[in-house]
Amino acid sequence: MELTSLQLRIEQLLLDRKDWVQAEELCTIFGVQERQLRAIGHTPGLLDLFAVSSHLGYRHVATLDIDDFAKARHRLRRHAAAQFKKARRWSLARSRSLIGLAPTQIERHSGQSILPLR
Repeated sequence: MELTSLQLRIEQLLLDRKDWVQAEELCTIFGVQERQLRAIGHTPGLLDLFAVSSHLGYRHVATLDIDDFAKARHRLRRHAAAQFKKARRWSLARSRSLIGLAPTQIERHSGQSILPLR
């Protein structure tokens, strides 16, 4: 995917700064809304290809130290795993409802499923 001229300018700013930049500052400098920086549905955000976000702001992936990169990567993988688990729960719930069974209940402490009594 090729970067737009706006994305190239934002990327260059993040590379030059080599530190976290607040979303408000990016919006002011480049005249965009904060929501445009992040992905919306299937549409990638302006920063998706080269920047990591956190409570500190945005930072280019090339300027992250090893610890920050590992944390960001772990956070992304944990979120992806949670989405896969959610999709699996939806599929199971749909399958069970289509054949007339009650939704599966999971015991919170041990994670074991509870068999329904008929």
